[in-house]
Order: sequence, then structure tokens, then C-alpha cells
Amino acid sequence: MSIFANEKFYRNSCKKINNELVAAVDEIIEKVFVPKYRSINLILAFDNLYDCYMIDFKSELLKRNSKRVYSVRLLNHTDIPKISSRLRTMNIILLDNLKTFEKLYPKITPEVFDFRGYYLFVLLEGKTDFMSDIFSKMWNKWIYNVNAIYECSGTILISTFRPFDKDSCYEISPEIINQYVNANFLNGNQSLDLYPNKFENLWKCEIRVVTLNRCPAVCERKKSKTIYGHDWDLIVELSKLLNFTIKLKFLKDSDKLQNLTSLVAVSILMKGEADILIGNYYLRTEYINKMDMSDSYDSIPMIFAIPNGKLYSPFEKLLQPFEIIVWILLICTFSIGILVIIIIEFKIKHVRSFVYGEKVNAPILNMIIAIFGSQQPILPKRNFARFILMMFLIFCLVQRNVYQGALYIFLQSDGRHKPMQTINEMIENDFVFYMHSRFIELVQDHKEIFIRKKIANNDNELPFSKPVDDNLHAAYLTTEDEIMYRNKKTHKQYVLKVCDERFTLIDIVMYYQKNFYLKKSIDQRISQLLSSGILHHWIEKYIEERFLNVKEVSELKQLTVHHLFGVFNILLIGLAIACISLIIEITISKVKVYNRAKKSIRKKGLKRDAK
Repeated sequence: MSIFANEKFYRNSCKKINNELVAAVDEIIEKVFVPKYRSINLILAFDNLYDCYMIDFKSELLKRNSKRVYSVRLLNHTDIPKISSRLRTMNIILLDNLKTFEKLYPKITPEVFDFRGYYLFVLLEGKTDFMSDIFSKMWNKWIYNVNAIYECSGTILISTFRPFDKDSCYEISPEIINQYVNANFLNGNQSLDLYPNKFENLWKCEIRVVTLNRCPAVCERKKSKTIYGHDWDLIVELSKLLNFTIKLKFLKDSDKLQNLTSLVAVSILMKGEADILIGNYYLRTEYINKMDMSDSYDSIPMIFAIPNGKLYSPFEKLLQPFEIIVWILLICTFSIGILVIIIIEFKIKHVRSFVYGEKVNAPILNMIIAIFGSQQPILPKRNFARFILMMFLIFCLVQRNVYQGALYIFLQSDGRHKPMQTINEMIENDFVFYMHSRFIELVQDHKEIFIRKKIANNDNELPFSKPVDDNLHAAYLTTEDEIMYRNKKTHKQYVLKVCDERFTLIDIVMYYQKNFYLKKSIDQRISQLLSSGILHHWIEKYIEERFLNVKEVSELKQLTVHHLFGVFNILLIGLAIACISLIIEITISKVKVYNRAKKSIRKKGLKRDAK
């Protein structure tokens, strides 16, 4: 039934409305509400919806605002919906008593009302004994922009509450902040501010912070048990700016339930056992409706740590000084030389002597001697042959010295094949993808990665927490910050290589309880710290970009058997070939001797038969 229907009552029995109270509320609408938001909600919270005093007060208030450019939504407390497409921000509640407020209170929900909005309770009956109950219940929902206006002894007073002051914390008691006398507010008539910032100074009151060991954001020094990290620096600075005391709950390994790790901290926050959660947490869609979060204060690439490329085998190191095209050209050069020698061998002796000299009976062997830099047993006497030999010696000298110099470096170094450069390469090579449980959401839309994922919630389950096996077919999905932090700590022993292709970008936030009252104040301070560059300075204290791709420093060191293993293999292979050649030569020699003896015996037999 409409609140405007059946308004039949005896006007003579109605109490005359307080025009000064109407004027005060009207001025608050004009000077406080409308400049902030041009839509006002007028809620009628009366036991008797046909109360003539309430109806007259409402009518007079609407009459005064009829010619102003803003909208007024009118409803009674019994008609408030369970959900609304637009939250009610500017709210004026005409209230008669505590009983009606208790009926209204359950309907003040975050699905309908903006808990960071503005609320003005107009106590029409002038009773203030339940004002403390109103303020306490509103604060229980962390609704803090709450005022009450009422008449007391002929004076219009405005009261509010302050959760924090120098004498107490979280104690709610009404406090008169202004009064309306002779059509004017005594305080701030030109610039009326009836909703002061109540969280500029928290007077050393405790704010509960939960976190866990997640370097480089939050870390614990084992010896001194002190906390450090860029997220910790941020919360400490916020405590100084807002003047609150940190009551810390630090989740150590013993506090982690099975594999939940960071979810333990999240559950503590959602249960109301903490106010703020820090520790390099990123903006997750599943948390948006469950918790509040700060503005993003850092954006971090997600990358894959990968195994180093496989070490070159001893034989591969012997080939590394030259590219494949150089080896092909050298082989072609020496093959042409051998071919020329073979062709000349079929020519007359005069031509052979002219090309590579007289008394040179093994030109191919001499060519091999020249390649390896040994002394020529016989030098040519003709200028043409000398010139050819000199050019070939110079060519071999340059090639040999270049090869020897480069080979020494390659033998000393731990040369490796190129590691995986793209995510598709890793998928094609059937890599397993290690990750923390909190990053599963990031890979849900990447089927090929999701089906190969493996959860590693601590270093004991992670093969990348120690020198990585070169043959490992796995990668580790983590933040760029963690890679840099790990490499900074371990770069003298080992470093983690990263895939060139970045996976995604995440926004780092701190989480609060839903509708947390300090969100606006903290976000303002974070914005100031970001614009000043201090936040990035704190982050750079713990991570350095040079540790993302650490180049191994090659140092001079003695060559060991391991370095020369390829050369020894070649020696053994050469000896094996020589032994096989020796056996073949002995066999051929014996066969020749046998055939010669057999032939000699046959001749002797023929002679005997002839006689």
C-alpha cells in the first residue's frame, strides 16, 4: 500500500512540525549531500506510516527541495529491496524510535547500501537515549559516515561518533559536532563539513595484519626474528602516516595447514581475525566479492624459470670454435687439395715435380703435416711449388691458431645448448609446469599448461630451489621478483635461467576485510607513495634487474681430464684405427707371403714335371 494513500487523520490532533529542524536538514542536503551526489534517498522509518507528524515533516522537506536540480527517492523501511542495481549512497532516515531502527537495521546490507556512503538519522521525536545503539550497530557493519540530528531543549544538535581518539580505541559514544541556531550552523556556515575524516589519526590503536614468509615481499630473518621486505616496508610506513600500531600475525611453516599455504592467511582475513593481508598477493577474481583490496601498487610479470641448456659433449666442444659453415669451407678446401693431388698423381713425373717438388713421395701426408703445423721432411726446389706451399702454410697457420685460441676458451667454459625460448617449445617437449597453488587461476584458460601443472607449495617440493638438473623437463611459473631475489642470493653458486617469453602480468594489492573502513585512507597514502617514487625505491632495495638474466663470468682455470676428454677420445679412436690398420696390414702381408710361397711351390712342381 502506498504511503500516500489513506492519509486521513485529524489535523487538530497533530503536533506542529519543527520548522527549524526541517530547515537544518534542508541545508545539510543543499550544502553537504548534493555537492557529493545528486541523488538523495529519503527513508521513512516509522512504526505508523500514517503518522501525521512524519507525513507533515516529509511533505515540508520535499516542498523546500522541489525546485532544486537533483532527485529524491522516497521509500519506507518495509519496502527496502534485498538487492539493488545501484547502491544507495546519500541517505536521510526519518526515525521515530529504536524499535523501528532494529527493523530497518537488517535491511542495511552491502547489496543495497553503500557502506562508505553518508547517513543522516533525523530523530523526529527528539529522543536520544538510543543514539548510542544506532552508532554502535552502524559501526559493527563498518559504516562510519553516520550523523544524527535532533532537537534538544529548543536547540538543533548534530552528533556523530569517532572510533579512535587519544583516550580510547573502538569505543563508540555520541559526540556533538555542530548545532543549528538562528537559521545557521555555528561551525562552518560557509563551508559546512559534517562528515569529517575519522581516520586521519588512529591514535596508536591496533590494526591486525596477517602475512607469511614470501620473499622478497615479506621475509623473516632467522637469527634476529625480524621482518623485512618491500610489502613490510609499505605497511610500516602506512602505520606511521595513519598513526596505528601493527598487531602482526606471521604464519610460519608450522602454521601452514597441509598445502594451503597462502590460503590460510586468506581464511584468517575472511573470518575477521585480521584486518589487512599483505605478502605479494595479486588481484584475483575469486576474491572480489569476498574481500576488499587496495589500489594496485605494483605490476609484476609472470615468467618461467627453466633448466639450463644441456652441456656440450666433449666432441661437440672440439667443433664449437667454428660455425658449421666454416667447417664446411675448410673441408671443401682440404678436399679440393686432396683431389688435385690425386689427379696429379696420374700425370708424368715432370708435372708432379713442378707442382709439389721432387722426391716428394707422399704429398697427401705432407699436406696433413702442413695442416697440423709440423716440419716438412722435403722442401720443393721450384719457385712455383714453394709459393703454393708457403700460401698453404700461412692459411693453415692462421686457421690453426684461431682454432686453438677459441678451443682453449671452449674447453674451459661450461658451454651449453640454447635453452627453451618459448612456451610452445616447452609444451612440445612435454615439460611439467611447477607452480604455487595461488597461481592456478592464471593457467586455467591455458589447457596445455593446466594439464601439465604440478603444485609446489614449498622449496622441498620444488626442483628449482637448488642447482637445476640439465636434463630436467620442467619449468617453474613464478613472479619476476622472486627470480631476481633468488638469483641475488645464490648467484655465486647457481642462477635460475628464465624463458624469454613472458606469460602474463599481475597487479599486486593488499587485501582487507569486506567494507574495511581504512580502504580509502590507505589507498590515498599508497597513491602518494607511488607518485613520489618511494614505493619503487623500496622494491628495488630487495631486487635488482641485473639478477634476472645473470651472465656467467668466465674465469681462468686449469684444464682437467674432463676438459680434454674429447681429445683423449680422438687419441683412443686413432689408436683403435691404427691397430685395425696394423691387423689388416699384417693379414695382407701374410696372405701375400702365403700366395708367393704357394706360387713358388707351384713353379718348382712344374719344373720337376717338365724334367
